[in-house]
Amino acid sequence: MRDTLEELIAAGDCALEVGHVAMFFCRHHCDPSRHDVGGMPFTTVCIETDRVCRHVKEGVDEIGVATFSSCHGVLTRLKVKRPALV
Repeated sequence: MRDTLEELIAAGDCALEVGHVAMFFCRHHCDPSRHDVGGMPFTTVCIETDRVCRHVKEGVDEIGVATFSSCHGVLTRLKVKRPALV
């Protein structure tokens, strides 16, 4: 899925730059009682959030947030609004 997302973004279908998209990969885990649970390392959350915040501070007006597993995902484009200067 990561490759597919990167290809779609790079092709311009999403009007985003690949480097401005936070990629949150969710791995499926299965316990012995067969309850599937999705999860991601907390370090991934911190690294991707910091990267997107850095881009916003640099003046990027549109960022993406991708949350995906190996079989499906969601990509959201967010427009950053800046406060009006008085």
